[in-house]
Amino acid sequence: MQKEKEESEKERIELKRKIEELEAMKRTTQPKVKDGKDDGTKGTEQRIDRQRAERTEVPVVGSRNGADAIEWFPADGYSLSGSVFTRTRGDNSTLLSVSFGKVVARFTFTIRRITRWNRIGIVASSQTEKVKEGFNFAKIIGGAGWDVFERARDARQNYMMSSEGSACTAGKEGQRVVLEADGRDGKRTLRLSQDGQTQPTFFSNIPVPFRFAIYFSCRDDSVSIESVDELTEPTLLGGTTEIRMDE
Repeated sequence: MQKEKEESEKERIELKRKIEELEAMKRTTQPKVKDGKDDGTKGTEQRIDRQRAERTEVPVVGSRNGADAIEWFPADGYSLSGSVFTRTRGDNSTLLSVSFGKVVARFTFTIRRITRWNRIGIVASSQTEKVKEGFNFAKIIGGAGWDVFERARDARQNYMMSSEGSACTAGKEGQRVVLEADGRDGKRTLRLSQDGQTQPTFFSNIPVPFRFAIYFSCRDDSVSIESVDELTEPTLLGGTTEIRMDE
């Protein structure tokens, strides 16, 4: 009986030890609760997203902000208030950024008002004078871009239209737009992002050097310029439909 009692006591002690170990494991693996609103997984996902963003952040070599990003615009075609350019008359008046060479360049702006046809893209720096004379930059050699008007949504270059109705998302008030051109040897691409989404069409064989260009056709349509940046690497990738520019 004494032996059975001792064995029973040993089993009780062993069982207690195992229970304590299990409870300790639960405490160390229990998700933390933030203000009772989540089980801890959301915070973990946010940390992972933030770390991923930090890893993919590309250094900026140089920037021009606001209206300083625009090197030329017709004073009788647009009015300027702060960093907002507003169309004042209806012809082929175009906003042109500073010129870029064999680098990665990003142009960021926000649509303030859009009611009719437009063009956003690039044009060869060699065509600067022609654009100043009133030629539509997407209709000349070395010019290419997208029409984000909801009834167009196409890509154009040298009088040719591609992917009508599916080249891009419809532009709208408050939409943040990014044009990113890679002018380096062996790259030479132009991509478009709208509200953080890279669009399906992209241009290849872009001219170097080049300028970013914006053309709005309707009076009172407007755009707020954020910046032009020179980067060490592109931030926009992807695209399913390649449009090779004519030379």
